[in-house]
Amino acid sequence: MLDHVLQLHASTMTDLFREAKARAARRGVPLRELVTGALRRELAMEAARAGAAPVTLPLVHSSRPGRLKLTNARIEELLA
Repeated sequence: MLDHVLQLHASTMTDLFREAKARAARRGVPLRELVTGALRRELAMEAARAGAAPVTLPLVHSSRPGRLKLTNARIEELLA
């Protein structure tokens, strides 16, 4: 079982590495720059999500949940 998992992991990493090398070549940048930029973007997104306010559901309250009929006009009215 472990051998299969390791083979799958190695295969996935090989495919990712090959795709990353090709993308770096198409962009004319070193692989290191492509990977570093991708990691920075991922870490920045996670930091931005951590600082985001949580969403309270439901977004539109109803006295009869699940039966509210919203039209585009009503949505515009609620958002105004």
